[in-house]
Parts: sequence; structure tokens; C-alpha cells
Amino acid sequence: MENDNTMYWRWGVGIVVAVVIIIGAVMLIKGSQSPSRMGTDMGTSTSDSMASDTVNGTETSSVTPTGVSETARPSMTASGESITVADQAEGSAVDVSAMSLTKASWIAIKDTKGWILGAGWFPAGATSGTVPLVRNTQKGLQYEAVVYVDDGDKAFDMHKDMLVSNTDGTLVNAMFMAK
Repeated sequence: MENDNTMYWRWGVGIVVAVVIIIGAVMLIKGSQSPSRMGTDMGTSTSDSMASDTVNGTETSSVTPTGVSETARPSMTASGESITVADQAEGSAVDVSAMSLTKASWIAIKDTKGWILGAGWFPAGATSGTVPLVRNTQKGLQYEAVVYVDDGDKAFDMHKDMLVSNTDGTLVNAMFMAK
């Protein structure tokens, strides 16, 4: 017959093994999940947080980086697209003072970490507008506005909508400061 110490030791080892198996299974399941679609992705990865809001009938969201490089995302060469954003007061929206869009597009606002704070949809031919944000800009920080051509569904998806770049490979963008 076993003594009590040996029995407790075996139970302890069995519990530790079971916990390790459960943790491994959870990590495997979470690691195999793909990021969710923007709009229902401007804020996701397996560890991303997603927020969405509706402003003037346009769905907006906040996106954290998902580890996908900008060059690995769908992109297209600019055919007249341009945007201008002046330095402006901090807040929950960004005014785009001038834009030239040949196709229906999203203008996304990114912070210095590359996180998308919000995006606004604009039809082809729009000349100015306001991008609602899910997370406010902050005084003294720099931001970037970039153009994504909508894939036709009017739902922002940073993985499906095409980033617009110039012929030299640089993004069609505008840098600005929040005051």
C-alpha cells in the first residue's frame, strides 16, 4: 500500500499536467483564430481590441496593429488621389481640409503606433470632410491620415480595402498635429 505522501505527489503531478494541457489547448485555439472583419476590423487581432460606432450613418471603428505590414496589405497606385489635413485642435473628429478621390474611399486616421483611431467613408469626387474617431486625438501628438479605396461594401476593412500609394511607393497620406 502507498503512503499518503506518494499519493498526494501523484495527484499534484496529475493536476499540473491537466492544467498545462488545458492552457496549451486554449493558446492553440486562440492562435488559430483570424482577426475579425473590420466594421463588424478597425481594432482587432487575436489580442486586438475592437470598438465601433456609427456617426451620421457611417460605421467607424478603432484598429490596433495586427502584425501585417503595410506592404503586405492590398494596395493600388494613386490615380489622382490626394489629401490635406491641417494641424487642428485635439478631439473626437479630424477635419480633412482637401481631398481628391477618384473612387469611393476611406480616410483612416492613425497614431504614431500605427493604430487606426477612426475612418470615414467618402464618395468619389469628395473635396473635404470630417472623419469621426472612436478614440480622440491628444494635444501635442502627431497623426497620419491615409487613403484606402473601398472594396464596394462600404464597410472599412484594413485587410480588404486597398491602401493607396504614389508611384514611388509612398502612401497617399497627410501628417498633422493635434493642438
